[in-house]
Amino acid sequence: MPSTGMSERAARAALAAHFTPDHDASGRLAPYRPREELANAQPTCRFVIPSDDAWPASLSDLGTGCPLGLWVRGHEQLDTLTAQAVAMTGNRAATAQALTRAHDFATAVAEAGHTVTATLAYGVDSTAHRAAAQAGQATLAVLPRGLDRAHPHNHAQLLSSIPACGGAVVSLFKPGTETSGATLRASATLLAGLVRAVILIEAITDGYSLLRSRD
Repeated sequence: MPSTGMSERAARAALAAHFTPDHDASGRLAPYRPREELANAQPTCRFVIPSDDAWPASLSDLGTGCPLGLWVRGHEQLDTLTAQAVAMTGNRAATAQALTRAHDFATAVAEAGHTVTATLAYGVDSTAHRAAAQAGQATLAVLPRGLDRAHPHNHAQLLSSIPACGGAVVSLFKPGTETSGATLRASATLLAGLVRAVILIEAITDGYSLLRSRD
């Protein structure tokens, strides 16, 4: 580590804020202040890194695509939530039949002791979160933006309720980061890496659209 005494956590948080940290031709890292950025973000969420006990072991399956770290709100031991995580996702403009299926599947998954994992999005995902909560089980949400706001924005109450009920919300992106096509695609990969199985309800045509939400 540099002689400045910068922690591994602060260094990883700095690098994770940029898509090309190894070749910073844009100079974006030059003015960056990792310790200050990390300290400013921590009232909102914490930055978990691979050397932490809470780090989800399943992310090692991503190989070179394994994240430098994760921003987390909620459950202190993220690894216990992800050990039996099952993703539930599907159409954002879901039919009534799909929403009923999402509710029933999520209830069954939660009652079987698995962690329902979804994205807070409209339709299947938010229905799955709410059904698991009604079953008295914690859920895990993966967001395609910083954890200072929900995506979609009007699911702010749902975002707050997940940590309050013993669950967690995670993101690859520091607080203040807005949703984009790149963050949506990266979050789809993270979601797949965190879970042991995926339940897809009323699928739409492509994986990118799967994580899109109307704001």
